[in-house]
Amino acid sequence: MALTKVRGLGLGTLDDNITFTTAGKGVHLGVTSATSSNLLDDYEEGTFTPALESSGGTLSVSYTGRSGKYIKIGSLCQASFVFRVSSHSGGSGEYRITGLPFTSSTAGSDHIGVSTMGMENHPIGSQHQLIQVMNNGETKVRLLYANNNATWASYTPGSAFTVFMCFTYPTA
Repeated sequence: MALTKVRGLGLGTLDDNITFTTAGKGVHLGVTSATSSNLLDDYEEGTFTPALESSGGTLSVSYTGRSGKYIKIGSLCQASFVFRVSSHSGGSGEYRITGLPFTSSTAGSDHIGVSTMGMENHPIGSQHQLIQVMNNGETKVRLLYANNNATWASYTPGSAFTVFMCFTYPTA
């Protein structure tokens, strides 16, 4: 028997999933009257394939593995991924991880996102801090580093390396 309406007050239980008959519907959470700010109407899980690019030159990359997964709830996306580069050549300038599943969105041109990243075989000294940022309106993460917590500079990865990252960002 399909559930058609829920009425009444108090605690109730369902023994099946709730499925809407038309797209664009959602659930109002934490309110007694419908407001758009409390409507959960967007949830998605999926996979994507991250890649490495550079701002200069033609980059050639050989991967030994790469995969990504994401969860998007409302306008917030959390993307987790790993990629292993066995070699790369020809690139220069700023290196970026591309292929994130949704375009970023923030007011103005601020950098956005929160990340946790681990790298194996990276050529950075202890006086440098790795930084990962995403610009507004993009689907790529910039790889940078700071010199002793000061100015940002473009990060150039070693010839063979692995990146593990979890990146959370607002979407368009």
